[in-house]
Amino acid sequence: MFTRRAILSRPTYWLTEIRMDLMRAVEDYMQTHNMNRRQLAEHLECSPGYVSQMLNGDTNVSLEKLCDVALAVGKVPSVKFEDLDIVLSRDAIQCETSYEVDSTKSDSVHLIYKKPMRIFSTTESLIEA
Repeated sequence: MFTRRAILSRPTYWLTEIRMDLMRAVEDYMQTHNMNRRQLAEHLECSPGYVSQMLNGDTNVSLEKLCDVALAVGKVPSVKFEDLDIVLSRDAIQCETSYEVDSTKSDSVHLIYKKPMRIFSTTESLIEA
């Protein structure tokens, strides 16, 4: 069984969180400004293909690009470093944890968190603790 500590100790978890935060900020900006992906690409001065990759989570955004995109959509990126034990304590209060393995995809783990419900998927295997 995967422990919450094992899950939160994986870089993939945090990279996915950051990508999802960026995707939400970009999508909110597009909706607020009635923009499609082509118009957003023009605004960001990048290709429509890159915008699609970014919004689909198919790109590994560098810190520099993350800052560029965030600022272009009116957001200030924020990174903080917290003690893992403090995050785990806060997390234990916020949600119960369960997991399920998608048996149709041997390289994918779907973790379901209740209260609030979020789905996290990665092609990287998690280590059982």
